[in-house]
Amino acid sequence: MWPQRSRVQVPSSTLPQYNQMAFPKNTPRVVLKKDYKESLALANPWIFKGAVEDVKGSLDPGDVAMVVDSKGDFLAWGYVNLQSQIAVRVLSKQIEAFPDNDFIKNRILNAIRYRLRHFKGPETDAFRLVNSEGDFLPGLIVDRYSDTVVLQVLTMGMERFRDVILSTIVKEIKPLTIWERSDTSLRKREGLDQKNCLIYGENNTSVIIRENGFFFYVDIKGGQKTGFYLDQRDNRLQLKDFASNFKILNCFSYTGGFSVYGLKYGASHVTNLDFSQLVMGILNKNLSLNNLSAENVQNIVGDAFDILR
Repeated sequence: MWPQRSRVQVPSSTLPQYNQMAFPKNTPRVVLKKDYKESLALANPWIFKGAVEDVKGSLDPGDVAMVVDSKGDFLAWGYVNLQSQIAVRVLSKQIEAFPDNDFIKNRILNAIRYRLRHFKGPETDAFRLVNSEGDFLPGLIVDRYSDTVVLQVLTMGMERFRDVILSTIVKEIKPLTIWERSDTSLRKREGLDQKNCLIYGENNTSVIIRENGFFFYVDIKGGQKTGFYLDQRDNRLQLKDFASNFKILNCFSYTGGFSVYGLKYGASHVTNLDFSQLVMGILNKNLSLNNLSAENVQNIVGDAFDILR
């Protein structure tokens, strides 16, 4: 839940009475239309272009601005990119919490330390460390794959904090490798170049991870998303309740996460279906990593929609 917003009247020119606070005197303001503050009050972290009435002050894409309603009441801090349909991404709803480098650093540390407390044992060493809006850090995703970190910086506003993001990850996680997978279409819409490259440490493009005691080979350079569907971890675990002695059809199988779990939990046969011959090769590696025979496995390469018809 976003913190309740402050009810502070912001003067129409400058901000002299707030000079003692840690934000610039002439901070730009984004003024919302009369009827557009309710969704923000209900914890929506996005403000779309259509909700913006006016912009006071000079703003470059990615700059932090104060968001106010049509009466001048403070609503939030956010970073602004008027080139995007999402004009403002909210960072804070507390007027005293200006989003500077220290603010971003502390948010990252809070997110990372929460995950590290949650994943204490050796059974799982791959999980999301920072989850964008879910951690009040819109546009930033940080995934851990054993001793490798994969970073996505998706927006112009978060790009401004790149140095503090990288230094915080290095100091807190001490990874061998940080690979950037900022290669999504969202970067283009934000006016940013796509990136898929090493940004720190050893030039490793693949890694073996452990998830719920199972092992998986992850292609961090060429794989889907940041390399693996980490968000399906708990869903894969549920196969334990009903896979035994059943046949499984794993459509869009990717590198076989559900297949490995299913076979380990007693499935009699698994058919994997995916468009990519490359991921089928990785899937076979994952079977071997978990001491599973390919005897009861069929791999079909092709378009799932066409083949199912």
